[in-house]
Amino acid sequence: MAEAENKRKRGLAALWFMLAAFAVSGAFIRLHGRPAFVAGLAGGILLVLGFVTLFRGE
Repeated sequence: MAEAENKRKRGLAALWFMLAAFAVSGAFIRLHGRPAFVAGLAGGILLVLGFVTLFRGE
């Protein structure tokens, strides 16, 4: 039971990281014109954190 709860929490954390990736990318593009590199880098880092969170411990 505890393992299922941990998986659910990891899944939710990963979802939040991925949503944050899109929000950060959009904010950088909107505030600073079009720094595609910075937005892509920030979004990519958060996306990777989401996947690491999702698959950690398996």
